[in-house]
Amino acid sequence: MNARGLRPLVAATAAALIVSGCSTTTGGTPAPGTPRSTITSTSSSATTTTSTTTTAPAGMQPFSTPAAIFADVKAYWETSDANVDTGVTLVSDPDAPTCSGGDFENSTAAMCGDSYTGQVVYSEPKMAELLSQPHGPMAATLVLSHEYGHAIQRYAGEFVGGASGPIRNGVKGIELSADCLSGFYVNAREFDPAEVTAALPLTTIGRNPTRTDAFNAGMRLTDPTTCFSNYS
Repeated sequence: MNARGLRPLVAATAAALIVSGCSTTTGGTPAPGTPRSTITSTSSSATTTTSTTTTAPAGMQPFSTPAAIFADVKAYWETSDANVDTGVTLVSDPDAPTCSGGDFENSTAAMCGDSYTGQVVYSEPKMAELLSQPHGPMAATLVLSHEYGHAIQRYAGEFVGGASGPIRNGVKGIELSADCLSGFYVNAREFDPAEVTAALPLTTIGRNPTRTDAFNAGMRLTDPTTCFSNYS
């Protein structure tokens, strides 16, 4: 796997896969580049799908809605050197994220399925509560970019067949890898470091030193594939 692109998994993985380990609110970097000034935001819920166009604020302050946050995360990975083009969509749940065969009662969000037809599902009440707090939009950015990190793992053919990687201080490698990818994205998009630092304690990434280390490691990387090799 090279630094210019993360190749999709060619082997058939048609069955829906559940990425486990995000049992609580997750906190959620590709090579530095010039952020896109305009993105298309797509939001899906259990009953409604909407599309809007969002302009990124100067200085890359966080977006304020799950749809805009997710759209920016996905657009970054598609247009960066990593060239990750998944079919993953964002879906809201009126209660807790629920995947086929799994329930994430205490989660703010979860990645369900594969990288072609999968969904990042977020809890409407938990996400609303998070966004209402000071630094909440940045915390929500960490959450959703972490979950999309699991989609990237599937796209690249990492952690397949139920593999979760080595456990470090009680944390699965698959989760640390997603934390690392979240940090890579946050750094590449040049979000305000003070805002990121203030938002981290609102997430489980910021409350767990091992996960914080993985996130910070991602922020320092120039090659996102290192987020695979370091934690698999």
